[in-house]
Amino acid sequence: MKAHRPALLLTLVAACAAPAEDAGVNASEIESQAPGASSAPTVSTTIAEYVLTSWSSEHRCWDYFDYFPRGGIREFWCHRPSTLSIATVAEAAGVRIFASGPHPPGYLDLYAENDFGHYNPAFVRWLVDNGVPSQATPLTQTLYDHMLKPLAEVFWKTLVKARTERACFEAEVATYADLVSRKALPRGYYERWFYFMNPQFCSHPPTAPYDPYLADHGFDAGVSGNVTKTVTGFWIRRSLDGTMDTFAEGLEKLVSVYDPALLNWTLPSHP
Repeated sequence: MKAHRPALLLTLVAACAAPAEDAGVNASEIESQAPGASSAPTVSTTIAEYVLTSWSSEHRCWDYFDYFPRGGIREFWCHRPSTLSIATVAEAAGVRIFASGPHPPGYLDLYAENDFGHYNPAFVRWLVDNGVPSQATPLTQTLYDHMLKPLAEVFWKTLVKARTERACFEAEVATYADLVSRKALPRGYYERWFYFMNPQFCSHPPTAPYDPYLADHGFDAGVSGNVTKTVTGFWIRRSLDGTMDTFAEGLEKLVSVYDPALLNWTLPSHP
């Protein structure tokens, strides 16, 4: 794959492994991603322009609220081009997307309550090495700013917090892993991460999906909580499947090209 193929694949594949509670996609959506259900243009030096200019197409998830382009991972996926599928991404990569998990080849099982897709490290490596452009063009910069920048900012800021307050993040990872291993993950558990960017999240972990204390003391810290909760879940799952550092490398490359000032963002001081 050429170096200027779509940077948006970094967010595309994040959408591929979100669990059922983050999904909001119906069964027909899953079936439509089967091999042969759609075909993508031949991979070429123009595919980045194709993906970027096609991404703001109609909303494809009839049972999901549409906040695009300021929604989360799944809403971004719901605006994919009709010719883009899980099967075409895997075909372009030449390796399996997932090493294990509930997703059969070419399909997404978005309703697995106590399981998630574990990425194939070889796929993630391919993605990072080949999916990010070396430089932006005026067209792709404009489209990035309109369609992807809000979501990429949440990805970056949650990553910064996960790295800066590592003990707190690792505690979330451990608790989540334990619940999944015991098949005891409460429905809606990810709602707790609405407050992840709140400066007091680590010192005052939420005890319920709605936490009155955190709601009154910093809320979502100005980083969209509804997006933060799904992106935080993404980083937690990537920590568990061993691909977090590689995805972070790719995200840093993406931000370096399209929004370099964001690299200097730091966590606000605690009140």
